[in-house]
Formats: sequence, structure tokens, C-alpha cells
Amino acid sequence: MNTHPSWQTTLSKAEGHLAAQQWPAAREAAQAMTAICKEPVWLGRAWLLSARAAWHLSDLDACLADAMLALAQARQAAQQDTQISALTLAAFALAELNRAEQALPLADEALALSEVGPHFMLRPVALSCAAHLQARLGHLQESESLHMQALSLARESGSPERLQMAYDNLTLSLAHTHRAARRAQDDGLAEVATRYAEKHMPQIRNLMRDERLEDWRRRSLMDNLAALLELRGSAQEAQEAKTLRQLAKPAKP
Repeated sequence: MNTHPSWQTTLSKAEGHLAAQQWPAAREAAQAMTAICKEPVWLGRAWLLSARAAWHLSDLDACLADAMLALAQARQAAQQDTQISALTLAAFALAELNRAEQALPLADEALALSEVGPHFMLRPVALSCAAHLQARLGHLQESESLHMQALSLARESGSPERLQMAYDNLTLSLAHTHRAARRAQDDGLAEVATRYAEKHMPQIRNLMRDERLEDWRRRSLMDNLAALLELRGSAQEAQEAKTLRQLAKPAKP
């Protein structure tokens, strides 16, 4: 694999912007990398960074397009870690675009790639992705089972970041299921989603207090916990949800 100094510099710049939550700058730097890079390994990483920035910018179409470009380059370079990350990100984007059925093959491929070997550390994300798709398709029990596997592996890893991602994905699934149940006037399913949410709230609160978490990850947990509190409908919990959403807002410079 050839490495051009300017490629590494540009990629490091994009990674720095992403870590600093400077999403537009991160995407711009990643896009600049794709314009000058020729190696599939580096191109895959650059497109993946661009896709992640697009996700945070809520540009789902761009996220999906960039993730698929990352996947194509990673396949060419046989870079399984980038493949898994690109597959799950593309699947999440498709789910948010209400195309969950199209996302299933991507999630299945990510699960297969992360099942054994050195990339097993990415399995919690692959499991969470598959779980979220099952929730989108109305299969709450299957979703819960997959989420529990993801949470278990994330805990075993000792990584608060992986645990945060697993809980974020769980809360997104439960909130979506609850909203869909209410629209369908399925009170039974809505109640099941609420009970599942209640079960996980104490663990989410504990994780929010983990000092190792980056601020943006803690804010994400706050925002998603607020969504779970809103499912329950009491005035007290609605007020707590409102407070959490205020705390979850990024500080103004």
C-alpha cells in the first residue's frame, strides 16, 4: 500500500474535525482527500469519514452515497473494518430514509464479517444496526434480542463509547416502535415498548455519569433518554425530558 504524505495529512485533518464535532469542516476535508487519493484503502477511509460527517449533518442521502462509495473501495482493498463500518452506516441511513428492507442485506453482511476474527470488536455496532432494522420492520422481540446481545458485548469490551452507541441505537429503536404503534393505534405494542424503555433507563442514567465519555456522546444519551421519558407521558417526566433536551444542546462558542 502506497502512502502519500498529503493523503495522511488531509485524512488526519478530517479526523480532527470529526473528533471536534466540526461536521462541515470534516466533510470538506474528507472530500478533499477523495479528490487527491488513488489508493482504495485510503479512499475507503476518506469516504467513510465523509459519510459520518454527513450523518451528523442530517444529510441522509449524502451519508448513504458516501458510505456506499466507502464500501466499494474497502471491498477492493479487502479492508473488513471499513467494510463493516460502511455497511452499518449505510444501513442506518436507509432505515432513516424509511427503506429498512433494502438495508437488511447490508446489516446481514456486517454481521457475517464481524462474527469472528480481529473485527469482532465491531460486532456490537453490527448487532445494534440489525436490531434497529428489526424494530423499523415492527419485529420488537427480535430487535430486543439483538440489542441485548449488542449491549452485552459492549459491556464486555469495557468501552464506554461502544456502550453509548449501543444504548443510543436501542433508544432510537424503542422510540420509533412506540411512535409507529401509536400511529397504528396499537396500544399493546406501545405499552411493550414503554416497558422495555423503563427497563433500560437506570443503566442509561449511570452511563451518562461516566467521566470517560466525550461531551457529545453524553449529550446524545441525554437526548435519547428524553425521548424515552416522553413515551411515558407523565407531567413530571415530560418536564425532566425538557430539561435533558436543554442540557443536550451543544454549548454556544
